Amino acid sequence: MISSARVALATAITGSVFFVAQAEEKPAPEAGKSVPAADTPIEATVERIYETRRWSEARPESGGDLSVALRLTPSLPDAQLLRMRVTSASDDQGHDLVDPKRTEFEPDELITPEAEDVIQCTLRLKAGARKATHLTEVTGEAIFQNPASAKAPIEITDFAKSPGEFLENAALEELGVSLAYLDEATFDEKGSKLVLEAMSIRFGKNTVPPDQFEGAAAPMKMLFQMGATLLVVRDPDDRVIKIEGLDEKGEPFTASQNMIQGLWQLIPRNKEKVLTAIRVQVASKDAEFSQPFTVKDVPLP
Repeated sequence: MISSARVALATAITGSVFFVAQAEEKPAPEAGKSVPAADTPIEATVERIYETRRWSEARPESGGDLSVALRLTPSLPDAQLLRMRVTSASDDQGHDLVDPKRTEFEPDELITPEAEDVIQCTLRLKAGARKATHLTEVTGEAIFQNPASAKAPIEITDFAKSPGEFLENAALEELGVSLAYLDEATFDEKGSKLVLEAMSIRFGKNTVPPDQFEGAAAPMKMLFQMGATLLVVRDPDDRVIKIEGLDEKGEPFTASQNMIQGLWQLIPRNKEKVLTAIRVQVASKDAEFSQPFTVKDVPLP
């Protein structure tokens, strides 16, 4: 069951609710498994499609956004989707639906209990003519990471030594990544400033609306009562894929949830579990591979 505190935090920050289902750790794939050839298509099906419209008297022709959620079946078991890139999209009226300003998309965070077996990514296109009844075709590529050849995760055990301050960690610094641990005792003094910094990445530097920040800070404090750990991560090159907590046996016991860019949280399933290490999984260019995808003749809403 998803707690009301998590719902409150998600709604306060983003205005919408989205979650990562807590999934058991999967065993690492066997070393040496080969990736599919670059021209091997990946199976992609449309999970749902919806649109939002914009209109003004000055520009009555202005359209809106068309969101196409795709479910993918990777050719390599346990491959991790990093992003998807759209190269073409058209409707049955012949309109080009690709927005040149946004052609790459990160995977969705899912609410289904079976999320560990689901890979989904929502493509955001331009809404076409209202007369259109179908998407004729959408093409692009899915970029994955092969766990068998990816960079080893970075484990941090001294994360709590300086709450509210960015850690000195050579492995993270080499990647251009910085991580700060937030605790309840220092949140008002130090942590809230880092949260404000994380939010400014989304809203623009020094432009975070006060009500947005105040609305986000209150439920964060509630999460501390649930045993949650909050992290602020500087990741300008978008290297961090996943962050998870480890117990005293080195087993993962929390789910990672990226609420806004730069802010992560770890919530234990069992409040009695003790967080002893943080494991940061990062993207590795050498482990990336891509596969083309195509979906055709999709009915529009």
